[in-house]
Amino acid sequence: MPNTKYKILYTILFSIAALSAVFLIIPTVLANCSPPLGGDHTVTSNCSFSGSVNGVDNGNLIINPGVVLTINANQTLVFNPGKELIVNGTIAMSASGAQIKQTNLWIRDEDNDGYATDATDMLAQDTQPTNYQRRSTRLGTSDCNDLSASFNTLK
Repeated sequence: MPNTKYKILYTILFSIAALSAVFLIIPTVLANCSPPLGGDHTVTSNCSFSGSVNGVDNGNLIINPGVVLTINANQTLVFNPGKELIVNGTIAMSASGAQIKQTNLWIRDEDNDGYATDATDMLAQDTQPTNYQRRSTRLGTSDCNDLSASFNTLK
């Protein structure tokens, strides 16, 4: 029996490199991708990112041969300007609002203590939004009180 982190999905696959109009419907087992806060990330097994915005901050995103990265409905996959999205495998995108965007990845850290409240409150845009910092500059994602720099899980 698969781990509960895995989902059985029927995905419509297409290769970004080929941008072909031929679609395949196949069952795929997906785990959650867990990129680091910053730096390169290599996708080594079939997976999908969590949250509505996720990706790689200050690094390249590499999808290994034979691996499927799924971008779900209304989800944005981000990689930074000057960095690369290297697709040696496949990207499967939902037909409903899924997108790939080359911009900055910002994570909410209201008290700017280096710790975000969680790993899912992220935005994809060129300019810094209020109360958000570049994800690659954060120390962690488990701030227990994002209104006070005196409190986080390590203090």
